[in-house]
Amino acid sequence: VISRLILPIGTSLDYTDTLVKKIEIDLKNNFPDIDTIYSSVGGYWFNGGVAQFPNRASIIIQLKKDRKKTTAEFMMDYRSFSKKFMNPDSKLIITKSQIRGLRLSNTEADIEITIFGADIIKLNSFAQELKNKLASIEGITNIDTTLDLNSPELKINIDNEKMSNFGLSSYDVANTLKATLTGIIPTLYTDPTYGEDFNIRIISNRTTLKSAKDLENLIFHTPSGVNVKFSEFSKIEPGFGPVSIERENQNRVVRVIADALPEISIGKLTPKINKILNDTTLPKSYYFEV
Repeated sequence: VISRLILPIGTSLDYTDTLVKKIEIDLKNNFPDIDTIYSSVGGYWFNGGVAQFPNRASIIIQLKKDRKKTTAEFMMDYRSFSKKFMNPDSKLIITKSQIRGLRLSNTEADIEITIFGADIIKLNSFAQELKNKLASIEGITNIDTTLDLNSPELKINIDNEKMSNFGLSSYDVANTLKATLTGIIPTLYTDPTYGEDFNIRIISNRTTLKSAKDLENLIFHTPSGVNVKFSEFSKIEPGFGPVSIERENQNRVVRVIADALPEISIGKLTPKINKILNDTTLPKSYYFEV
């Protein structure tokens, strides 16, 4: 049995770890059918890289072979049991692990509906609408989307008229920001001994760029010789964006996923899901795929 814990953005790693340890202890004390519990806190390993999320954890439970309750019965009890650890902004998604090697979809969910389109904000809106409609179907649980818009970011809004009045172009501003934030590579250094090439990166002093205010004070040199601050023709606001953007066949996609309750078959739910999809109209160039 696999469970994914998602706490509010800004939750510390220590808090997440403490909560998971408490859940582990209570699970062992209240469910004698549990054999082992494995937990991972703070992110996950995926495609050779590490994704860091201090507000997330996964709890994998292996049940005993000679258990008294079925896996479905345990999952129902586990869902009820876990409610005492959750608040309105938290969620614990509990699913049954699929058979190794048997994977019919991109996720481990029983139900997966993919929405294709170009605009990630519109895709999220359509996904949330579909998610709410699926919630009306009795027998469906763990309804969620694969799009996470909880990655903190800074949004830069540039006043094109003011920028142009200073004699600057969007190309000039973009290059300056890139050099400041990520650096530029003007040339390579070739090791005389081994013949290997190494990038030479020019980047701003990180000690002078620690906040949005520091970025607002970034100086731009105009063609007229006047120095202007970035804040004179732009506005920087904190916001949230997607943690990652998924693509399929070069199209952006968001998946709406859900599980069937243990006592409900997918076959019984399929006609109801299809009716919702048939009654839902998407704009041109946006479409569903089940």
